[in-house]
Amino acid sequence: MDTTYHSTSLGHLGLVSGMIDELGLVEEIDKLLPSSLKTCQLSIGFICKSLIINGLGFSQRTLYMVSSFFSDKSISLFLSPDVEAIQLNDSVLGRALDSLHEYGCTELFSQLSPLICQKEDLS
Repeated sequence: MDTTYHSTSLGHLGLVSGMIDELGLVEEIDKLLPSSLKTCQLSIGFICKSLIINGLGFSQRTLYMVSSFFSDKSISLFLSPDVEAIQLNDSVLGRALDSLHEYGCTELFSQLSPLICQKEDLS
């Protein structure tokens, strides 16, 4: 039996991804901003998660570079086994950012903050 093992360094991005999952941010954002992206299989909450992870690991880059950031990462651990890096292209990300802008970033933050505080038992 020939078994090959390999390891992947997640660094701090694994912790960030885990915290986003623990807080349920993807689901909460999807409740507030139902996806109207007809040509995309990814939800706005999921896209937000990928942009947060990208921003913490590959800052000062343009949207078209997001898929290259994830191309050498273990995307199945960070995001989902069903997603490929190429799906995180600048068109999809731009449309999601437009939806966030239309909704209002301050409004989104003011609705997510109490939920996070409640989940983490912060007063």
